Amino acid sequence: MLWVDGSWSVGVQGLNPIAKLLILPFLLCHFGRSTRANWVLIAFLSSCTLLLTYSWIIYVAPAWRIAIAHGFDTTGVPVRNSIDQNQEFALCLFICASLALTAARRHHFAIATALGLLSATFLGNIIFVALARTSIAYIISLAAMFVFWHFQNRMRLFLFMVLPIAIVIA
Repeated sequence: MLWVDGSWSVGVQGLNPIAKLLILPFLLCHFGRSTRANWVLIAFLSSCTLLLTYSWIIYVAPAWRIAIAHGFDTTGVPVRNSIDQNQEFALCLFICASLALTAARRHHFAIATALGLLSATFLGNIIFVALARTSIAYIISLAAMFVFWHFQNRMRLFLFMVLPIAIVIA
């Protein structure tokens, strides 16, 4: 706030995004212990899946887009901007991949296949519909957390050798 060109009120307005960011650990702690944590996760995945569906629809058929005054062409991005959409989709990508891997380990292959396809659809939207440069940074960090969470040491080493090659090829 000390280096803001303008009044103190402008500097205080800059604290608003930081305040939202600082509340996240408390929300994660609360909903991690809450009996309604699964409900929150299901609601988030459902809303992002609806957004994903609409994003693909308006990407394939832009005439079906509901007119929202953006002032610029946002084909495939129905709400806000591609950065926000990619952050939500990247998070859903790894949530679905994690749930798919857990379902496959429990021999629920139909559920694992459906979640894997949903995860791939989120990834396809990120890559082909509305790629934001910032998505690369958090997808790599989420992929590293995913590998550490779900795999043992040998597989981790193998994946950390193969993933950079796959990223370059992609």
